[in-house]
Amino acid sequence: MEPTLAQLGEDRAIALISEALADLPLPDGWIGIGDDAAVTTLAPTMKAVTTTDILVEDVHFRRQTTSARELGWKAIAVNASDIASMGARPSWGTVSIAVPGDCTAQWVRDLYLGVADCARSVGLAIVGGDTTGSPGPLMISVTLVGEARNPLLRSGAQAGDLLCVTGTVGDSAAGLWLLENKATPPLAPEEHDALVRAHRHPRPHVREGLAMASLIRNGGPSGPRIAALDNSDGLGRSALILAQANNLTVELDAERIPLSPSLRKLAGHAAIDPLDWGLWGGEDYNLVLSVDPQGLDALRDALEAAGGTLLQVGRMIEGPPIAVLNRNGLAEPLNKSSAFDHFRSA
Repeated sequence: MEPTLAQLGEDRAIALISEALADLPLPDGWIGIGDDAAVTTLAPTMKAVTTTDILVEDVHFRRQTTSARELGWKAIAVNASDIASMGARPSWGTVSIAVPGDCTAQWVRDLYLGVADCARSVGLAIVGGDTTGSPGPLMISVTLVGEARNPLLRSGAQAGDLLCVTGTVGDSAAGLWLLENKATPPLAPEEHDALVRAHRHPRPHVREGLAMASLIRNGGPSGPRIAALDNSDGLGRSALILAQANNLTVELDAERIPLSPSLRKLAGHAAIDPLDWGLWGGEDYNLVLSVDPQGLDALRDALEAAGGTLLQVGRMIEGPPIAVLNRNGLAEPLNKSSAFDHFRSA
């Protein structure tokens, strides 16, 4: 019996699709499946960076815990995060929806008001899309195109490079826990609201991505060496992807992983290891990257000048393409089964 996608998992499903399309040639300089976004040529000195995502009700969101306007924002934000990880500037996009019969006209209007809110925040034009009915569930498909002179890729890291992230991790997962659990945690109202906002209203780190790309372009051959991806499925899975893309081991330092005080407080109340949210919670939509040690200070300065931050959380070392967590001086392989998988979560 042929295995199902749920049995294979997301990584193998992507590999199957890549194999089926392998005979289709790509022009020189184009990059297809395997990074956060595809890269094609607009002009001799400019590349188009294209990404697409589908958000499916009860897999990626629930209407009971997310308003239409928040969902519209998030649909754009998750795609803009892919554009950001490539060091590209968002340019234009399309939004398509498959709508169940119980969606009101006002709900759909609010969804697109949220789309407009996020698009406006990153300088993006929405130029069209498609609408259709659905017997259920609700589905939203977004395609965004950005522009970059020298897109950042997941590949190119070397042993000795430092692993960094552009913000705290796990807050979105903590926010989701708050939305789905009725217990009253010992959080101040502003702490509660910040965690929920991290889940419902993520900020794509476009400014940080552009700052990285500008530093490389302005630095020329002596600029920092950077490999990057967006942190959509958790720091643990991002580290695994970076390891595989560079055929290196990624070592995370448990003491350096940036967990907010609010997350730590909530995790204690919920009897959850806060690192579980940080490593596997997902939907943080900041950037995970490696940088050569000589370029660390310049990169940190560039991100801070753009209003962002750069936090070192580990390093790239020689070894098999796996991710390990160093806790109390002992390094243990990260358990990939804890990572979010779109097919096993359906």
